[in-house]
Amino acid sequence: MARMTFSGCQEMMDELFRESERLSRKAPEMLEAGSAIMTRAWKETIVARKHVKNGDMRDSVASDGRIHRKDDGYTVNVYPRGKDRNGKRNMEKAAILHYGTSKIKGDNFVDAAEDLGRAPAEEAMARVWESD
Repeated sequence: MARMTFSGCQEMMDELFRESERLSRKAPEMLEAGSAIMTRAWKETIVARKHVKNGDMRDSVASDGRIHRKDDGYTVNVYPRGKDRNGKRNMEKAAILHYGTSKIKGDNFVDAAEDLGRAPAEEAMARVWESD
């Protein structure tokens, strides 16, 4: 029967633990940097797709400000918040414009906003990660 020995496992486990602690410490700052860029991408896409009637939906786009811990990491939600001046929920308007209805053709603008902001947000979060 073969006998296997490993060296360096404890050092590797210690390094993984240190990185885990670092992620817990850096996650809020990283998510703040990324969500600012995603907010800007949403607003730019809303304007580019001409979904600005009075600006209420565009102006309401923001991060929810809460960090959600998931099994595979941390998240922050960015989407239109609240209601417009007529009492219509801004996220409902965004969903209708994105998916469409039987009378309105959707244009998938949310996907376009996410695509526009993804790479710059990841770069901003990487800069924060490597800042110390």
